[in-house]
Amino acid sequence: MQDFVSCTGVRFRAKLCGMDTKLEPVMVGKKTAAELTELSVRTIEYLIAQKSLPARKIGRRTLIPYRALQEFARRDTPVIEKPARAGVSDVH
Repeated sequence: MQDFVSCTGVRFRAKLCGMDTKLEPVMVGKKTAAELTELSVRTIEYLIAQKSLPARKIGRRTLIPYRALQEFARRDTPVIEKPARAGVSDVH
């Protein structure tokens, strides 16, 4: 039985193709999104309802693009500004 399609297919054997098989998921469910972000499922649902997080309904499942989760996490990360250099002042 053949358990790989080809080196360019969706599934393949790393030994045969010499490639890493760790693939990034395309979409994740609400529970997985909550686990990845360390938020509650209810918070994920709220963010979807507020259009802060995109989601698609496929059958009974609500799926969130994995990259959208990554972008959301980066977007909500506060930016730490560099301290002014000694002797340089913006105030006159």
